[in-house]
Amino acid sequence: MTVKLISHTLIEKEGKYLLIKRSKIKRGLPNVYPSYWDIPGGSVEENELPREAALREAMEEVNQKILIDKIIHEDSQFDASKDTVFTRLVYAGRITEQRDIILVP
Repeated sequence: MTVKLISHTLIEKEGKYLLIKRSKIKRGLPNVYPSYWDIPGGSVEENELPREAALREAMEEVNQKILIDKIIHEDSQFDASKDTVFTRLVYAGRITEQRDIILVP
């Protein structure tokens, strides 16, 4: 069995939260939960801490530098078809430097 760690951040600014809409295709393949609304996040890479992954994903997905406050949620699910446990950490964060958000269709 494989264990995959995923790191997300619920990003808040002035009482509003940043959401992204998941793409239909990712790396040439159908994406998981296409067209669903989500918060920035993704896989924790080898030799990377979950907090570092959350910071990286915020830059990659929404071009925002953020400050992470704390972990607000953790859950795990087993996907029998992939023989993998997916563990997700969700952090609370806030934008530290306002940058343009670039929309990609």
